[in-house]
Amino acid sequence: RDNLSLDLNGKYYEDTYPNAVYGLTKDHVITVDPDVGFAVNDKVNAHLFYAYEKAYYLLDSTSGGQSGTDSNPGAGTTAVPFYWNRGESSVAHTVGANADWQATSKLKFNLGYTFQLGTIGYGMDGSGLCPTVGSCNAGPGGTGATAPWNYTIIQIPDSRSTLNSASISGEYKLTEAATISLGYGFERYHSNDYLYTQAATSPLYANFVLPGDGNPSYTVQTVGVGIHMKW
Repeated sequence: RDNLSLDLNGKYYEDTYPNAVYGLTKDHVITVDPDVGFAVNDKVNAHLFYAYEKAYYLLDSTSGGQSGTDSNPGAGTTAVPFYWNRGESSVAHTVGANADWQATSKLKFNLGYTFQLGTIGYGMDGSGLCPTVGSCNAGPGGTGATAPWNYTIIQIPDSRSTLNSASISGEYKLTEAATISLGYGFERYHSNDYLYTQAATSPLYANFVLPGDGNPSYTVQTVGVGIHMKW
């Protein structure tokens, strides 16, 4: 149909780093972007769009060694490395719509709205984890890990954010060379990242310096007036 346009774009790529023992060892990104345009009549045009993006990063590392006593004669204390990895998944959804209305030959209006939802998820695994003393054997019959390495990994809560944006504007053609415009915009961003609400209650935070950053959530309203001239 002449008054309908459809568009779809997608992309996937993956990177692996076989020579990297620690740090970033793998990542991939997926994007999908459908788009629809529709002419309601000769004066009104509408546009709908959606975007999806997912990025995943895998990091591997090790943290020193955990001391354990091997029961084999003469073996003594053996260091048991603490291996761990962290997968970070970032997902973003964006949906929006806008419309243009050519009210008269000189007057034109535009209305738009966009919503974005973003989530960052964290997943950690400790392949050398020793939840309790003795649970990681340093050798046959060994006593396993001792403090401070006898701990468990607690998953970090997901970080979620939303963004709402709305706008309305109008243009009036004064002459063939001059156009005046007036617009209003509203934007609201909200983040529930646990970093801004957690309480450092553990004694292990005694020497930990917090960044002191405030929650980045905000609300902004804007009004604009302009004039466009052509020579």
